[in-house]
Amino acid sequence: MSQNLGTLTITPGTNTIFGAPDGGARAVVIGNESGVTCIIAMEGGSVQKTLYPGTVDWFEIKNGFTGNIKINPTAYLLNGSSFPVNTLFFDAIGPNDPEQAYMYPVTLPTRQTVTATATGNPIFSATIGFGVTASIHQTLNIFNPATSGKTLTFHSARVFTSSSNVGNLGFLTLKSGVDLNLGTPVSAVSHDGNASPRVSVANCTAEDSITGHGGTDIEGLDTLSNVTGDFLTFPDVVTLAPGNNLRLVMVDALNYGHAVRLTMKWSEA
Repeated sequence: MSQNLGTLTITPGTNTIFGAPDGGARAVVIGNESGVTCIIAMEGGSVQKTLYPGTVDWFEIKNGFTGNIKINPTAYLLNGSSFPVNTLFFDAIGPNDPEQAYMYPVTLPTRQTVTATATGNPIFSATIGFGVTASIHQTLNIFNPATSGKTLTFHSARVFTSSSNVGNLGFLTLKSGVDLNLGTPVSAVSHDGNASPRVSVANCTAEDSITGHGGTDIEGLDTLSNVTGDFLTFPDVVTLAPGNNLRLVMVDALNYGHAVRLTMKWSEA
């Protein structure tokens, strides 16, 4: 079986070296449990690759390898602080071990330490349900007023439809400028859970209409019948600056007369 060689704590921008056997092994498998992208070079062995955050990769030991693994930690992810440690781990792969180069790279299970809602900032949600749709477009819009002084950080954007039409799509769309102020007001519900909950700065509205409002699509999602899909899976977030609309849209490929539910959740700071 593979032999654990130990771990190494890394710092972005600081080059370092890890010592490994220069013989008796076919490769060293290196795992990156950090938010730092690293350039890994097997000194003297003509092997150099980029090791990305949250991945494990295979580094072959070739003739001339000195035993020094050179590590250049370069770029730090925007969400790098969500990783619990800045650590690389090293395993030597012997001649009789089952691991092979074609099995790599692989992604490590995420072990982030901070959830999207653990900041202490107020959390809100807005949801709208359409029991029997009257058009092929259903929309939930969240507007952050230009004078709010707040940035809205969305950590969930969920879409549900009972339609089984092939080609149904959900969209998460950004549009700058004035409030779209759609025809149906929707409450921004505080998650405080007390008698005096905080109040959101957002204006939330919805509509069941074929009307298009333009903007920039952040993401599209193929929807399944009677299955709730979410555009944002931790650590993914979308931020909304003052003077912008974030719109969640369900588009049926063929017709209407279905049940649709749209929900967005966000924090404000």
